Amino acid sequence: GIIYYGSRNGYLYAFYPNGTLKWKYNIGSTYMPPVISENGTLYIASGSKVYAFDRNGTLLWKTKAYTANNLAIDKNGVIYGVGGHAVFALNPNGTLRWAWKTDEALLDGPTIREDGTIYVVGENCLYAIEPRDAADLRVDVVEGFSVGYVKVKVRNEGCAPAHNVTCEIVLNGVKWFDTSTYRITTATLDYLAVGEEREVKLGPIRYSPFVYMPGQWWMEPISACSPDSNPDIYDECKNVLILGPFIWVYDVNEGIHWWK
Repeated sequence: GIIYYGSRNGYLYAFYPNGTLKWKYNIGSTYMPPVISENGTLYIASGSKVYAFDRNGTLLWKTKAYTANNLAIDKNGVIYGVGGHAVFALNPNGTLRWAWKTDEALLDGPTIREDGTIYVVGENCLYAIEPRDAADLRVDVVEGFSVGYVKVKVRNEGCAPAHNVTCEIVLNGVKWFDTSTYRITTATLDYLAVGEEREVKLGPIRYSPFVYMPGQWWMEPISACSPDSNPDIYDECKNVLILGPFIWVYDVNEGIHWWK
């Protein structure tokens, strides 16, 4: 058969059994051998790219990937690679199927078992990965100044799109005497593609003795030596101020005094 060889001089070579050159293609420096699918397609990693060639040396596609080293192909034609801190899977047409990241550098692999389990070697651990055609969502809180909302980033790191993704936050209410309340705030993403990341706002969120008690009014004596308090908005148009022994409620737009 034909002998294929990836060289550090930047070329992928194909030789006849007698040693004569059939074709060569410049892909950049590589020291990894290509892998061959059942239909004869060659796949090879070089730098941060993966290349696919037919038997005659025609480039079928190339795609950016993680800093790729070894490649492997499963019985369905899915290409797996290891680079840096990630294991990734490519469809036969070169599109990203999924990527899985570790906290340590990966040194060797992937090796595929007959049942499809993927094995890779890290600096300190041996990993066994079960390939699944499913969404894998990662949620991170967005740090920084935010008024009235909690922001999160949702990223699909799986190998299938996610539909109707619901983000939920449960807020404990303020316990006032014997009354304790809580509120669940949600937001929904209708679709999240593979590799897509979107920012979601959950809210509005307001921390106040008045929060989450719509229509509930109360009045209790307050000590005359009570310290002054900063205003606390409890709805869109009213403001609350504790001043001495009184609670003042007034319109924030026109300054109309409601009650004290």
